[in-house]
Amino acid sequence: MGQAQPPSGSISSDAQHAAAVNEGATKQSTGTTGGNANPTSQSQQDRVENFEQAAQAVGSKMANDPQSVTKEEGDLLHSREQVSVNG
Repeated sequence: MGQAQPPSGSISSDAQHAAAVNEGATKQSTGTTGGNANPTSQSQQDRVENFEQAAQAVGSKMANDPQSVTKEEGDLLHSREQVSVNG
């Protein structure tokens, strides 16, 4: 869909990097992209809260077991970050 890459050093960037490394190590691909619900009906606060929840979950996973972070989680986090910033 042409989303910009997350800023270097952001949690989204770190999650996507960890996921890419993990997928390269396992060579597994599920082919699913997850649900990309259109958040236009959500308030800005809801968007920020959605990003914060995803960041907390993925951040915790990265801290405790970075090998288990998936591409889908990195993509979801990046998407939620973009939506929370750009509305």
